[in-house]
Amino acid sequence: MVRSLRPQTGDLIKGQSLLSRLNNGKGNSVDVNSITATEDGTVILAGSAGARIANRDKQTIEGKPVSDYAGSEGYIATISPDLQKRLSWTPITDSDGAVAAVRKGKTAVVTTTDFKGGQITHNAIQDKAGGKNDGYLLVIGGNDAPPKTTSPTPQNSPLTPQQNQIPLSGDDTNNGTVDTSSDLENTPDFLNISINGVTQSEKVLSYGGASQNPNLIATISNKNELQLEKNGWRRLDITGYEITENTLLKFEFAGNGKAEIQGIGFDNDNIISSQSDSGNFFQIDGSQSWGIDDLDDYVVGSDNGFTQYSIAVGDFFTGQFDFLTIANDHDVANPTAVGQFKNIELVG
Repeated sequence: MVRSLRPQTGDLIKGQSLLSRLNNGKGNSVDVNSITATEDGTVILAGSAGARIANRDKQTIEGKPVSDYAGSEGYIATISPDLQKRLSWTPITDSDGAVAAVRKGKTAVVTTTDFKGGQITHNAIQDKAGGKNDGYLLVIGGNDAPPKTTSPTPQNSPLTPQQNQIPLSGDDTNNGTVDTSSDLENTPDFLNISINGVTQSEKVLSYGGASQNPNLIATISNKNELQLEKNGWRRLDITGYEITENTLLKFEFAGNGKAEIQGIGFDNDNIISSQSDSGNFFQIDGSQSWGIDDLDDYVVGSDNGFTQYSIAVGDFFTGQFDFLTIANDHDVANPTAVGQFKNIELVG
């Protein structure tokens, strides 16, 4: 049972139970070895399950179905901040429980396993079992380039100063938003995007709060091109846009190869959460793995240093969203990442 308690009195506010099930349908134990939470209150549990968890046959790690049940096993579970939903519940076959930790949007889970079938790995330093009781580490939202590999080769970029670039006005001091005037024609804080063939000027807002945009330089060129420099995220208001199985996201991108995360996604609030948002985010460059990043099939061309994308969003998810999000993440002391996004278009 996961419980939320009132600190002053210890009274129970809400709770949610976890239960595994035997083959005969009866419930069995679920042990919790560790509990932690993200900044937005999302709860991360890790431990061991004495039988199969719910919908076990549909669970995946790195896009691959988990191995068949082989007895008591570890798991990682993600619970929504209001404790109303299990956002994910992933088993780790034939492992001895698990513990988890969260920091800066990354979740690390570690366990021991003697599973002879081999655990699922991705670009691992050691991807084969070494013997009985091997250690097994999963990092969600972490670095996708382990020490034995080389970093992605930076692409050629046309990123040079442009005379017609106009800096966005204001700082991120108004609860994570940028102050703007009401004159759309002369206001540099609006970016033109196309929604179902209609050009709309959408206000460019901060995303993730002031802590995510301490030194971001954002400029707009020709009304349809947004350049993000250094470190930060932005969002555009597309209130109530319905993504269907036929929706396409089209845009052009150029970067200097320095970022940890660059891409475009969708959200319904001003909170960046790897647990709830990375599944709605298309990562097109960066040294970290955060979102949907296997996009080679959606590259449709190139022009003057920009790569052109046409992504079938409905292949990955559907639903209603209020914001289109844009990332240029480079969490270092002196960030140097630059990304340009232009001709953004939503169709269908």
